[in-house]
Amino acid sequence: MCLILRKSSYKRLIVRNILVQAMRDNLPPGRFFGTSVGSWRVGSFELSESVYAAHARLRPHAHARAYLGLVVRGAHRETAGTQERSCEPATVVFHPAFERHANQF
Repeated sequence: MCLILRKSSYKRLIVRNILVQAMRDNLPPGRFFGTSVGSWRVGSFELSESVYAAHARLRPHAHARAYLGLVVRGAHRETAGTQERSCEPATVVFHPAFERHANQF
């Protein structure tokens, strides 16, 4: 009986970890990595401001909604499939919904 419960608990833990990983890799609408310093909404338009630590690396992930990214200060490199972009101040990048990409700050 104890062995069956352990196996069952272990399987649930694995499934939970897979679901948590999937949620991390596919961010829900309005969610971004980094530290959120502000969010504003006007009708269906939403503006979010986030800051990222120097040398931070974000593994491949996707966002549920399309968005425009604007670099205000600092820089980062972004990889989407086989494309690599260098993003410096005043760079604007369009990301279609569910585009998998990684960032290095």
